[in-house]
Amino acid sequence: MGWKCYYNSKAVACHTRRHSKENNKLEKNLIFRNRILTILKNDSFKNFLKDIHHILIYEVFNFLENLFFTPYVLVNIFKLLRLFTKILRKTFFISQKKNVQTSDIHSWFIYKKNMYSNLLFKAATKKI
Repeated sequence: MGWKCYYNSKAVACHTRRHSKENNKLEKNLIFRNRILTILKNDSFKNFLKDIHHILIYEVFNFLENLFFTPYVLVNIFKLLRLFTKILRKTFFISQKKNVQTSDIHSWFIYKKNMYSNLLFKAATKKI
């Protein structure tokens, strides 16, 4: 197709979200669902256990925020349960094809030092 792929070992990617007021409900549903599916599908059990404290802290605050401000998002929990066996099959398939050690993958992720304090501040200052 004419595409070329280049590897740069010093490249760093940052992800930011932008959204509009339109389709905000759909966007929040997709963000919630896709974050959980990405973790389940791509994270190894070993890395998941290493990061469980980060994941749980974020997910507890996220759950509480959704519970009080966007409860319609929590319906995705039931959708995720229905997808669970399919995700396990994908996880197994991905793990069989990987060419990189689990420890190397873990080193690619950088945690923000104040991520949780920022999340607490955001939750505390949110207007009802």
